[in-house]
Amino acid sequence: MVLGVSITTSTRKQILSYCSSVFLKSTKQSSTFPITIVTPNAEQIVLAQDNDMFRQILNASDVALPDGKPITWVLKKEVSKMERIAGIDFMEELCKLAANHQADVFLFGGNDGVAARALSHLQKKYVGLMGIAKDGPTIQETDISESVIDELVHTIRGRNIRVVFLGFGAPKQEYIIDALNKRVRGYPVILMAVGGSFDFLSGTLVRAPLFFQKIGLEWLWRLTQEPWRWKRQLSLFKFLWYIFLSKK
Repeated sequence: MVLGVSITTSTRKQILSYCSSVFLKSTKQSSTFPITIVTPNAEQIVLAQDNDMFRQILNASDVALPDGKPITWVLKKEVSKMERIAGIDFMEELCKLAANHQADVFLFGGNDGVAARALSHLQKKYVGLMGIAKDGPTIQETDISESVIDELVHTIRGRNIRVVFLGFGAPKQEYIIDALNKRVRGYPVILMAVGGSFDFLSGTLVRAPLFFQKIGLEWLWRLTQEPWRWKRQLSLFKFLWYIFLSKK
């Protein structure tokens, strides 16, 4: 746990094995479904300090990927082999699983066709991947209309969707997952929050080189492409300050 937010410390292989159950053809209604996946980073954990609803949703998720070097740095004292699992990488691994099992995915979020371009990229990379993509509506924080959830439920059940990727940014995507989770209880589907992953997969933004990722400066690389994010990046320093205070 980091500052009151639970983080999954299982290995990538273990988490993928756990998620693979939704792709089995013998899968039926089960109380273990849906599987909800969130990707807490330093910014989200800072947000969770003052947003009780958001923190509760993160802690109620089935999987909380350690998406960010600061998270793994903190947890390495407790888990020696703690590895960072970036949301975008795990999203691709789920798409690979879906392609292998001929299961449909649904990319929902973003605008100007970014979800469709991301899906096209994934389909070229993972031959046989099937699915749909749709731009997301403008959503103001917790104001998620019933019509949006109704449409999602209809699409999931009607198209037999096995993985839904929600790209709205936090905390909106997590609020949608929370609302969907209650409506598709028992249905074999993965609901995953993926933030800005569609932008990188579609080529709208260029992901940081591996070197920047390994030393924890992926945020700085992204800032050079989206300088308007500078205020959001201040949360990293807040995170470090909160960690310092928690150790005193």
